Order: sequence, then C-alpha cells, then structure tokens
Amino acid sequence: MWLRNARIGIALAAVLTLAACTGLTPLYQDGAATGAFRNAISFADPTTRAEQVVIRELKTALGANGIGAPVFAISIESNVELVSVIATTNPAKPKTLTLTAQYSLTDPAAPEKPILSETRTASASFTTGPQGLANERAQADATERAARRLADIIRARLLLYLSGAAR
Repeated sequence: MWLRNARIGIALAAVLTLAACTGLTPLYQDGAATGAFRNAISFADPTTRAEQVVIRELKTALGANGIGAPVFAISIESNVELVSVIATTNPAKPKTLTLTAQYSLTDPAAPEKPILSETRTASASFTTGPQGLANERAQADATERAARRLADIIRARLLLYLSGAAR
C-alpha cells in the first residue's frame, strides 16, 4: 500500500514539475493578447449597439487604438426568428436572435484593399410574451449576449491572424 502511495506521490511531483516548466499558453486564453498583440489594431467607430458591444469587448481584450495599426471595421445585421409555431394557450413565444457580422481589417495606407475580410454569426435565444417592455428588454439582452459571443469569435480569429498562423 505504501509503495502505491509513493508511486502516486512521485508521479504527481513529476507532473507538477513539468507543468511549471512550460510557458505555453493557448492563444485564445484570457490575457494571451499581450506583448506584440497589444494595441496592434485600431478601431472604426461603431454605428449600432451590437457593434459598440463587439468593439468594446475587442478593445478590452486587444487594447485600444494603436497608432498606424490596421483599422478594424464591422457591420452587424440582426435577425429575429420564431423558434417554433405550436398551437398553445401559453402566450410565451421562444425566439432566436442571430447577429451576422461582416468585418474587415485594412491597412491605413491602402484602405481600398482589406487585409482580412470575413463574416461570422452568433445567436442567442429569448422569450417574448404579452408585455411590450419586457419583450424589448429580452431582445436587448439577447442582442448583448450574442454580441459578446461574436466578439469572442472575432477575437480568436484576429489573434490567429496577428500571430501569423492564419495568413
């Protein structure tokens, strides 16, 4: 029994020692956007609330406007769909809000030709009922959640691009 415990202890010590030696962190991990990636992008002004949320999240993760850095611009469209149509007396209706973002990264010296141009989507569910104000707040909350999810997706893509792994 003591031999088994000793082996487990030695294995655990070896694993912890090896874990302490590695400096590798995933590119998508919070805090990974430091050093060369910090302030490597400048941001165009948002025009909608969803765009504002995405840009705020990206600025928090990647840093605010870098001087002479490529410019990130985004355009977001919103679409709300009823999840299902089932005959029921329940006034609650489940819906899905989908945000579709078209974004680009352009060199300030050559703004007519994007360095990176892509489209991404993110969705969030919400429920509407007979109260108008509650419905507006539910949709606004879904927009906020979908925009934050979209920012995470775009952040991962931008970090890949900035690292040179996806050029």
